[in-house]
Amino acid sequence: MSWLVALWRVVSKPRKNRPFLAAMDQKDVVPLACEKDFYVGRWLVEPSNGRVCDGSSEARFEPKVMQVLVFLSKKAGRTVSRDELIENVWYGTVVSEDAINRCISRLRRTFQPDPAVRIETLPKIGYRLLADIREVPAQERLEAPEDPSPPASASPEPELRRAFRSRRVWLFSGTILPALALVVLVSALVSRETGNGAIDFRVTPFTSLSGHEGMASFSSDGTHVAFAWRQPGSNDSDIYIKTVGSDHTFRLTSDPALELSPVWSPDGGRIAFVRLKEGIAQLIIVSSLGGSERRIATYPASEGSDLSWNPSGESIAFGAQTEPGKQYRIQLVAVESGSVSTLTNPPLSWIGDEYPSFSPDGSKLAFVRNRALGVSDIYLLDLLTRQTRRLTSDNLKIHGLAWESEGHGVVFSSNRGGGFSLWRLGLNEEKPTPLPFGGRHVDWVAVSRTSNRLLYQEWMASCGLLRLDLSSALSTPGLDLAGSMRFDWDPELSPDGQKMAFLSDRSGSAEVWVSDKNGDHRLQITSFGGAYAKTVKWSPDGQRLALTAPPAGHFDVFVADPNGAGITRLTFEESDDYSPAWSPDGQSLYFASNRSGKWEIWVMSREGKHPRQITRKGAKAGLPSPDGKWLYYVKPDQRGIWRQPVSTEAEEELVIPDFQPVDWNNWEVTASGIFFVTRPTTLGVFLHFYDPDSHERRQIMSLPRLHYDSGIDISPDGRFLLISSVAKSESDLVLVQYEQ
Repeated sequence: MSWLVALWRVVSKPRKNRPFLAAMDQKDVVPLACEKDFYVGRWLVEPSNGRVCDGSSEARFEPKVMQVLVFLSKKAGRTVSRDELIENVWYGTVVSEDAINRCISRLRRTFQPDPAVRIETLPKIGYRLLADIREVPAQERLEAPEDPSPPASASPEPELRRAFRSRRVWLFSGTILPALALVVLVSALVSRETGNGAIDFRVTPFTSLSGHEGMASFSSDGTHVAFAWRQPGSNDSDIYIKTVGSDHTFRLTSDPALELSPVWSPDGGRIAFVRLKEGIAQLIIVSSLGGSERRIATYPASEGSDLSWNPSGESIAFGAQTEPGKQYRIQLVAVESGSVSTLTNPPLSWIGDEYPSFSPDGSKLAFVRNRALGVSDIYLLDLLTRQTRRLTSDNLKIHGLAWESEGHGVVFSSNRGGGFSLWRLGLNEEKPTPLPFGGRHVDWVAVSRTSNRLLYQEWMASCGLLRLDLSSALSTPGLDLAGSMRFDWDPELSPDGQKMAFLSDRSGSAEVWVSDKNGDHRLQITSFGGAYAKTVKWSPDGQRLALTAPPAGHFDVFVADPNGAGITRLTFEESDDYSPAWSPDGQSLYFASNRSGKWEIWVMSREGKHPRQITRKGAKAGLPSPDGKWLYYVKPDQRGIWRQPVSTEAEEELVIPDFQPVDWNNWEVTASGIFFVTRPTTLGVFLHFYDPDSHERRQIMSLPRLHYDSGIDISPDGRFLLISSVAKSESDLVLVQYEQ
């Protein structure tokens, strides 16, 4: 049985009384932690403790032996075939006859002194338990003594303490210590539920380098891990290999480019990875010992590129656009020939598919399908029938996906509980269950298929709001607003300059907040609880806020009272309605929508009535000029800021050609002109100004560590710039090991 399944069954054990020897579902599967005690003849059987006793002697069974006993007891007096045992004890995994024989022999040795308990073998058919099976009387259960096992120690292992001492004090107290407390709490729970050692796991740091380590992959035997490491201040990441249980680390690549998403071949001899270079993603294969490389595919670059190697070794799946501006689809490339085919076809206007992961037997492919930013679910593709079915219906963010080692379910990172944490979902279950480890922000999970190990990427990051003096050109560092150790972004001052609206996850999920202009006296305005709010805008009179969020599974436009008096939904289409902006007179709202089949700018009344389409050639976010004559907008996956007259059908005009799509909300239209962000180099981000009348532009300042989704705002008096700046950003790999 998968160790993750075992752990999940402990922490998710129902508290209600269960029927005697009841099964978990329509099958007679055997989750020991959920089984009540019972008698086999005079022997008391305690499945959750792995123990049987008859008053004068006691025996401890390993889990598989106990599972066989429980299943035979449920079928007492009836012949049970080997196939039934394999299906319900080993969950359909192919096992040798020796494995079953060892379990039966162990049971027979224990019950041999008692002639009233016999296990018969019917050659070429199966087994039959002959014994009196009865439930433990209720009074006896009430009088049962407490388990004398000592409680789990709350003290970490010495090795773990030494590893933590090398980290910064803030990292220990702010992120890892709470995780350890959780581990200790769950360890105590497991000890109470399952007895001595039935379920036990250790959580230890696997890497503690400066910068970002992530996108990990286990070798086929689970003894080595390949991962990507980006050092601080660098735009270059390389692939490294580290041995489990050792500090030995080997650098596999050294190209001055981003190298990401390593994955091992099934035979452990090769590693595939993605190299991003000059706007192109290259899929590379190299020996796990290093040496010459072979490029097998190229596609449009994306830092979210991810790989999964088919267990047969013949092909690799990856998520990519077929061409810039198109949807992401799961592609399959043949390792030897390099031929590429498409596996998935998401609905039109959706972002598309990523995070492919082959099942251990290679018959299925799990992947993440993204409707919009922050609206994702897990889907399952049967590679034989090519039928796709949806596994989750959360419509929330998912960061990483992996199969359990035995293929009965998947593990993934999601914000379905608020922050990003690990969850487990069986293929035939409706509701995911949280796993009892992981820090504040967990990404990119990996599970070893041959050893009881799991890795996840833990982020330690925060973004704060800065107010910068536009006349100083960064001669001063800027004023930190709304101080937080989490993420604050997309600030906007009210029309009178006295209040500030912004987005923050300080409550555990991305919500709209309002404060005074210095970030004090904060008030939470929305409570979506996981559905990411975006793009908050003040009305011209300062009495309302427009925003967008996907609580219904797709983005809709809302208006909210800035004093917290309520929120109203304005759009009700099945499409995504995004990025609202007020008209200068406050009577209308512009917004982006894909209701026509592609992204365009629409306009509606402030009550949400009479929507009509404005643009015809594609647009993803728009802002009107303060005089109401022009609509400026950016396009999806296409460089530039464009404009067209509001009142006529004149052709659109490209006014700023080098504005990048990644900065879709990092621009602002004012009465004097347009402020916008450029990225002329991989390490530099700069603020520019463009005058639409004179067509002149100039660089104003360098922006310190601009958050990718920052949003920028110019104060009403034109003196200050508000941005979101990355205060810290690191990630490490954390190892979870199951021990029995």
